[in-house]
Amino acid sequence: MQLLRESLGPDIDIAVDFHAKTRTSVASILVKEIEPLNLRFIEEPLPA
Repeated sequence: MQLLRESLGPDIDIAVDFHAKTRTSVASILVKEIEPLNLRFIEEPLPA
């Protein structure tokens, strides 16, 4: 995702869908790690 952000620059919106495939402990780490990338949104990091 970081390479994508670097390649596209800050003016392009990027969204990520995790399809509810991560556990709570993993999702919290992922969200914190990708926060500096200024994504448009993160969808379904956890199961409903």
